[in-house]
Amino acid sequence: MNKFIFVIFFMTFNVNSSPRIPLTFQVSSSITRDVLDYKITSVDFSPKSIFLEYDKEIETFVSAELLLEVKTNIPADEGGDNFTYSLSMIKNEIECVNQYDEIIKATPPDLILNDLTLELNTPVLSLSFDDETDNYLSDKNTVILMFHRLDKSISSCSGNVSVEVGVDV
Repeated sequence: MNKFIFVIFFMTFNVNSSPRIPLTFQVSSSITRDVLDYKITSVDFSPKSIFLEYDKEIETFVSAELLLEVKTNIPADEGGDNFTYSLSMIKNEIECVNQYDEIIKATPPDLILNDLTLELNTPVLSLSFDDETDNYLSDKNTVILMFHRLDKSISSCSGNVSVEVGVDV
């Protein structure tokens, strides 16, 4: 039994004490100017503005569905499998007031895209272009706004949501 422990210790010692040998290799890629000119041409939420109903029983606004449409200048015949895009929520603000016109702190809504809750300034990577518009790659997704419980004294709220979208290279 002592020999077995010694052998294991010796093997572990040898593995950890072996000299590190650096491995260097050349990586290159080629990106054509055409690909660099490909870009997102429009990003639209539909509807652009929403009026929400307040549900007194659950003390929050009813969830809302928006359509997010992303359009590009990438020809559809280039293939949707060759290109992806990233989306990042860069602003999510809410401001509420009570019946005395005092500003009340409230938690902004969660935005849910493809069953994923978007986090502020954290990109969702490698989204696919699953559609085409006028022979160019595009994509349409449903975004759900999920609101949190609000203070009972709130009489109205307004907010802003902004996203940033870019073609992955």
